[in-house]
Amino acid sequence: MGATAILAEMRDLLKAQADAVVAGEHQQVSAGALRHEELLRALETAEMDASPDELRPLVEEIQAEKQRLVSLLESEGARVDFLLRLILGGGAPKPGGYPASIGKAPGQAGRLNRRT
Repeated sequence: MGATAILAEMRDLLKAQADAVVAGEHQQVSAGALRHEELLRALETAEMDASPDELRPLVEEIQAEKQRLVSLLESEGARVDFLLRLILGGGAPKPGGYPASIGKAPGQAGRLNRRT
């Protein structure tokens, strides 16, 4: 198998993995990751059947698909974290600022006008 065919299969595999993430088919994503590893090993020993300039657009497509897949996986991870917090009851927002035990001090503006 030549480098062009391997890179084209990697691109198609990344597209399929991104579609699987959207569809919620996590087993297909895992199987795609294993196939991706096999393709990387095959690419190390593959014959170069094209010049680097001819392979560059294919590599750029692979990088774009990889970025899309990573983005989808991150958003899916955030969604799962949110749902877990919601289910487990740990999703209550914590108030920012000073703790509730520190009350507001009485105003000092009236003391400035006093004559001693």
